[in-house]
Order: sequence, then C-alpha cells, then structure tokens
Amino acid sequence: MESFHLLHLAACSKPNGSIRAFTAAIVCANRLSADVITTDELHALESEGGRAILKAVAALPLLL
Repeated sequence: MESFHLLHLAACSKPNGSIRAFTAAIVCANRLSADVITTDELHALESEGGRAILKAVAALPLLL
C-alpha cells in the first residue's frame, strides 16, 4: 500500500516527472511450503538489498 501511494504521488508530480520514486520488497516466506526465513537471514537480506538500492540511487543523475 505504501509503495502504491509513493509511486502515485511521484506520477502526479508537476511538471511531469519532477519527482522520481522507486520501491523494493523482500520476500520473507514461501507461500507454497510455508517456510519462513530466519531473523539472521532477514537482516542479511536487508543489509545486502539496502546497499544495492543505495548504490543504484546514488548512480542516478540529480537532474533530468
């Protein structure tokens, strides 16, 4: 829900595209097997994913 609102607000920005937004998600459970990752695995995924996202965002130019 929060992702939708963030992306919707960016899409409504004027002039068109003056705000850029993105979202990310970590899957913590397998719906078919009902397996859930451990707390340590979650923390590792958050750190690794966070670094990757920060690196990608930092590489974007500030102005279009």
